[in-house]
Amino acid sequence: MAKDSQKLIIIGGGNAVAEVLSIIDAINSQNPMKTLDIIGILDDDVLKQNTSVLKIPVIGKLKDAKKYAKDCELRFIFAIGSVKTQKLRKTLLKRIEIAENLFFTLIHPTSIIEKECKIGYGCIIHSLAIISRGCIVGDFCVIAVRSTIGINVRISDYAMICSHILILTGVQLGEGCFIGS
Repeated sequence: MAKDSQKLIIIGGGNAVAEVLSIIDAINSQNPMKTLDIIGILDDDVLKQNTSVLKIPVIGKLKDAKKYAKDCELRFIFAIGSVKTQKLRKTLLKRIEIAENLFFTLIHPTSIIEKECKIGYGCIIHSLAIISRGCIVGDFCVIAVRSTIGINVRISDYAMICSHILILTGVQLGEGCFIGS
């Protein structure tokens, strides 16, 4: 039986790379015959060019995403997002100018996504997160470790929910909201 792999490029070479790699390692350990393979990182920091981050080569700048997007088997992971950069996320994504459907959504295998949920493109859902029945999570959202999203919650695009957060049933969170510290 041949191994099936999804090639990925990480956009952003900051601290989120370690978190993304942890999720990918967990996913790959679940099914070694169908893996996620990182081929490189795109980052605009001139000091990171022609180096590596956690043994992954930095293969270009954000503007190079358009060139890589021509490979129909390649997907991207948007790994820019922290307290400092959260407000820049939408602007950076618009500047990259590649279709949302080229962004891979990472879901840690220990998270629980209940029935009738919709998860958008480019999301990162960390370990032990719970997304309850009927939730809608927009594009490019991050739901961090051990966060719980109640029934029928609506989370708009670019939101970041930090670790150990509880969002109660029926809440609607606006675009780019940041919940946590």
